[in-house]
Amino acid sequence: MCSSLTIHTERSVLVCLDGIDSSQETHFSIGRLSLVLGEVADFFTGLSTTEQAIVPGNNPARQQQFASGRRVAKYALRQLGNPTEEILKLDKRPKFPAGTVGNIAHSKRLAFAAAGKSEDFLGIGVDILPVNAVSSKVAKKALLDEERNVVSMRGEPNLNTVYFCAKEAVYKAVHPLTLESLTLPDAHVDFDEAAHTFKVRSTTRLRSTNLVETGLGFFREVAGHWLTLFVIER
Repeated sequence: MCSSLTIHTERSVLVCLDGIDSSQETHFSIGRLSLVLGEVADFFTGLSTTEQAIVPGNNPARQQQFASGRRVAKYALRQLGNPTEEILKLDKRPKFPAGTVGNIAHSKRLAFAAAGKSEDFLGIGVDILPVNAVSSKVAKKALLDEERNVVSMRGEPNLNTVYFCAKEAVYKAVHPLTLESLTLPDAHVDFDEAAHTFKVRSTTRLRSTNLVETGLGFFREVAGHWLTLFVIER
């Protein structure tokens, strides 16, 4: 059970709120990063007035997801030593306070956030999906032939979801830096399953190629979900 966050010089440990069962300590082999996972629930009243005004639409479920994402992001920032009362938007993405960089993702049930200091990271992207959320039909559009061959040879359709999550995290880390619209097939993902990491190479030469190929990704299975993190260090 994760109950507190410990930042080490060479790893960051995931903090799990709301009694989320992580069965063992979940760490990511990179330091000075704050990682928080929490439930999606009715945290709307915890938003500032300004945040409440930017919640997209009037759908109660969407409001809960938005508020829950802000909640875990603020928790991450507090652990980092950068407390904030609100996280607004820049374009369609969360606007983290000056001096920090971060990202938020959510499923219907869980919200995941990562935050770091701008002096350490150029970009951070995260994603979260339930295990086996990505079907073979979706994978045909999102994965490259070589990646689908890996899934087929391994006989593990669950890998479709890991690939999809990894590519989403890459996009979310890189796009704010270049404003380039990457597609999922623009990234080829190579997993190191023993280290729970992944590297990425561009399939097409783009402005973001150097960023994509110098970044490092991490993946973990927690509470029936795949979590992915992609960081571009300074």
